[in-house]
Amino acid sequence: MAGTPEGVRKAAATRLGLSLAEYEEHLDAGLLWCWRCREWHPAAEFATDRNRGRGRAAACRRTQNAAARHTYTPRARARGRRYVDARDDDRHQARRRVNHLVDVGLLPPPDSVACTDCGHLGNGPRHEYDHHLGYAPEHHEHVEVVCSACHHRREGARRG
Repeated sequence: MAGTPEGVRKAAATRLGLSLAEYEEHLDAGLLWCWRCREWHPAAEFATDRNRGRGRAAACRRTQNAAARHTYTPRARARGRRYVDARDDDRHQARRRVNHLVDVGLLPPPDSVACTDCGHLGNGPRHEYDHHLGYAPEHHEHVEVVCSACHHRREGARRG
């Protein structure tokens, strides 16, 4: 009988020092027992827990939150930019770093800046950031704004 719903209610009533009739009166009134604060509360004050028989947590939200606040320990966070160490000759990482700097506003969008080589600004070829010093780790963030035509010319000159 211990595994049946009636046996479970009897065991719970015995644990609380109540008769089965008193225990069921509380349940019929929509109250549940909180094991943390040892009080009866309306069922709405308990979070849902589909793994339990009644579908409600064993402790009320107020005491669950108080216990979570008590055990929480804040961790120190690193200030400033957090990067993975730069890898040598990693074009993808260097480009992502520049894109990130544009996204957070540390570099202007390239189309809003004039081309370094020809001075072009406005409609026409789009502008790009060129890693003119190469992709060595110390140069990942050293870029110049050039239009796509000038960038193509620069790449051709680098290749020989």
